[in-house]
This record gives sequence, structure tokens and C-alpha cells, in this order.
Amino acid sequence: MDLARVAELERRLGHRFRDRGLLEQACTHASYANEHPPTPSHEGLALLGDAALALVVAEHLLAEDPTAAVGILTPRRAELVAGERLARWARELDLGPLLRLGRGEEQTGGRARESILASALEALLGAIYLEEGIAAVRASVGRLALWWALPHAGLAVSRVEDLLVIRDRVTRGALVSFRGDLLVAPARACDALTERLRPLGYTPFLRRDGDGVVIQAWPLTDATVPLRLGVSLALFLLTCGSTLIAGLGYAGSPTFDALRASPSALRFLAGLPFAATLMAILLVHELGHYFTARRYKTAVSLPYFIPLPISFLGTLGAIIRMRSPGRDRNSLFDIAAAGPLAGLAVAVPAMIVGLAWSAVVPAPASGHVAFGDSLLTRLLVQLRFGAVPAGFMVFTHPMADAAWAGFLVTALNLFPAGQLDGGRISYALFGRHHRAIGKGTVAALVLVGVATALWDVLVEGGDGASALNWFVWAGLIAFVVGFHHSPPLDDITPLTSGRRVVGMFCLLLIVLLTPPFIVRVK
Repeated sequence: MDLARVAELERRLGHRFRDRGLLEQACTHASYANEHPPTPSHEGLALLGDAALALVVAEHLLAEDPTAAVGILTPRRAELVAGERLARWARELDLGPLLRLGRGEEQTGGRARESILASALEALLGAIYLEEGIAAVRASVGRLALWWALPHAGLAVSRVEDLLVIRDRVTRGALVSFRGDLLVAPARACDALTERLRPLGYTPFLRRDGDGVVIQAWPLTDATVPLRLGVSLALFLLTCGSTLIAGLGYAGSPTFDALRASPSALRFLAGLPFAATLMAILLVHELGHYFTARRYKTAVSLPYFIPLPISFLGTLGAIIRMRSPGRDRNSLFDIAAAGPLAGLAVAVPAMIVGLAWSAVVPAPASGHVAFGDSLLTRLLVQLRFGAVPAGFMVFTHPMADAAWAGFLVTALNLFPAGQLDGGRISYALFGRHHRAIGKGTVAALVLVGVATALWDVLVEGGDGASALNWFVWAGLIAFVVGFHHSPPLDDITPLTSGRRVVGMFCLLLIVLLTPPFIVRVK
């Protein structure tokens, strides 16, 4: 065996093997033993090491949280002794070159195979147990689990010292923080640290702290998002059906309105102009997020649409889940802004075409129900029809109604709070001030709700109920959405000036797209 590699292995494990024959056996795979009888393989040692490891991990978990239920500790133990983690430790030990493999395993990349590395590590722990007992195993596992974070190991410094002039280092369990001054650009440091720490199961986060920089390494790994194509497709089809049903409540398309008299299922196609337009807006919005996230290699789910048959829209929109932090503020901004802007690229032309197919008609003497006008819809109506005479109304085409709904959904998503699109944009623009902005948004919604209710009662002669939506939105943000937003890996690299302009435009869209009243009786 390579003596230099053995010495380094012993240093990292904190154990010096007295019996080199036992060490050789721990590094001997069954494929090698089969080709060189009667050489023993490490399978027996691996069995022993697996049991010792399970005991040490169980002891650690109980000491860390003695009141935790077994149902909580068991999956934690399984995570700590999983083959993926053991193989990662083996790679950090550089154990692969020391293994003795048969020709077949050698030729097929066995030295890097997860299962082989994991069993070899267990065999090493079994050998340590035979030589010095469970206390030695406990010490070696402690170094394996946290060694790069331990001051005496020296490994943590070696991974950052060419990137950061270290002033201070703090360890809290598996979390390590370095404080100092960067020697390279933040983006370059982030890339380098990500590559160095990923094999250890850690993720670096960079942020400003006074006149210096803090690098925090968290025990997080790249998330894997299950595709769940069947679930996404099923929800999409159900939402198509629910919006089609909701679309039956919108008239104004002579071609499709004629289908309402059909005795067959064709009558449901009368809702197609509304449903197709709204689903196109929502789908393009979500795909804007999805493809931008994939471009930045961010772990992201497929869109999940939310059908709601008993409603005037037929849906609550769609969600898409990000399972990994953004790389920096610029990528975070791009992922957040791509959805609303892509959706508007469909909604605005749909509104223009829908208004072109709409008409000004006499208003019913008994009154009518109408959607509230945002500044943008009022402008587009003014450009299409001019001033609507008293006693008349705009009888909108279902495509225009769907575009109105698209405007509303976009405006709600742009509220600068929490994990909403606007919350991500706000974080990219304002960084640590985003929580204050989110709370200010809730306060502003309440104030606008009060003002709108007073206007409805004192000027319009209503009962103020049509202003309740402002209070509902404020409550949902405060108690459901919240104000928290996770930082990107690189929270130092600033947002580019071009993105700042686009970001301010996105916030302006809230004013342009949000109607004072959702529905009004005129």
C-alpha cells in the first residue's frame, strides 16, 4: 500500500493502525478476494463497522436531543448512515486509490462507485473497532462528520485561505462561519467554494458584514426535485376543465355563444374563449419561471395548477417550487421577474384583441355587475372606445375578461413580500430591507382598503363590502405568505443597473394592474 496515502488516511481518521494486515483487509473488495484466494475480503469488517457506526450515531442523536421521539430520531439516523454520505466521507479520505479491486470492478470505475466506497468506509470503522474499541470509532466518526469544521483539522482553512483573508472562525455544530476580506471577486469565490464543499455535503453562503465578508457553510446539498409529470399534467387538465366551466359565465363571443343551445357536451365549449386565454396566460407565466430557473441550474418543480370549479375564474392559479437557493441576486431576480413579464406578454395582446371584439351597449336599467378597472385596463378601454357615454357600458369579449384576470393574478404575484414573485424581486433590489418592505406592503394594503371602503360608502353610496379584498390580501400576506426570504449563495454581488430599472418597472406594474375594486355593481 502507498505509505504516504496511508499516513494521510490515518491523520484524517485520527487513528494509527497497529495491524497493517487488518488495514489491508479493510481495503480489500470481494472481487479482489475472489481472484486471489484465500485473501479475505472486507465484508465481515464492513458488517462490524456498520453496527459500530449505527451505535455511535444513535448515541450522538440522543445526546443532542434526549427528548426527541424515536419516530424523529430514526430517520435522522438513517440519513447520517446513508450510503451517499458514507461514500462522500470516503472520497474526502481519498480512500479510492487504496482499495484492492478485481479486474472487472477496476475496469468499470469501481474506485468511484458509491456502494464500494461506502462499504470500504464501514470496513475501516470495523478495523478501528477491533483495534481500540467503540471509543476510537466514536472519535473517528466525529472527525468524519465535522472534521472540516474543526479547528485542529486544518482542512477548513485550506479550503478558503486562498479566497479569504481570515480574521475569525466560528463553529456551531455542523455550521462553520469565516469572517474576513475576500481576495477574489464574490462570484468567483462562490463558484470555487461550491465546488470544494459540495463533495462534503455543504453549501456556502456569502454576505456582507460591516467592512468585511462572512462565509457560512451549511450542511446542505443540491436538492433533487422529483419530476412528477403525471401529477402536473393531471392538475393542468383538471384546471383546463374548471376554467372551461367558469368560462360558461362569460358571454360576448357570437361564435361560441351559439354553442350554449347545444344539447350535447359541445355546449361546454362556450367557455373556451375565456378558458383558453386564461390558461395561456398562467401557463406562460409559470414556464417563464421554470425555464429561467433551469437555465441557472436551480432545482425547480414543474408547474402545479390549482383547479377551483366553484369560482368566477375556475382556478387559484399555479405554483412552482424552488428547492435550492439562487446563485446570486441577478439570477434570483431573473427567475422571479420572468414569470410576470412572460404572462403579461400574453395578457396585454389578449386584452387588446378582446377589447377589439367588445362593444359599447346600453347599460341595463336594473344595473349590472362589472369587474373593477385598473389604471391599465382603463387606459386600454379609453384608447379603444374613448369616453363611454352615460347610460352605456362596455360589453367585454370573454378574451378581455380572461386578460383582466391575468392582470389581477400578475399584480397579486408582484406584491413585494415573502416568496411571492414581488418578494423575490424586492430581495434582489433591496437585500436585507426586504422584510421591512413586506411589512410596509401589508400596512399599505390595509390603508388602501380603508380608503377604498370610505370612498365606496361616502361617495358611491355603497356598503364598503367591495373593498374587503384589500384586507383579505393583507391577511394572507401577513399570516400565510409571511415575510421570510432565503438569501442566495452570493448575497454580495450587486444587482445590475439594467435589472434595477426592470425591477422598479415591475413594482410600478402593481399600481397599473391592481383594480381598486374586484367586482362592482353599477
